[in-house]
Amino acid sequence: MKKIRDSGNKIPFIIFSSDGSRLEHRVEAEKNGAQGSTDTVPEVVDMVLKELLNT
Repeated sequence: MKKIRDSGNKIPFIIFSSDGSRLEHRVEAEKNGAQGSTDTVPEVVDMVLKELLNT
């Protein structure tokens, strides 16, 4: 993720995985340029909608 962001790519990136809601995963994802990380469907839908409405 960091390499993607360092190259100038600004495409939104949301991580959806079985451990995505763990605090350390969220912090690491955001630190490296992701918009968020989650393991729940409602939250990933909210994140995607937020990104779509902000563009």
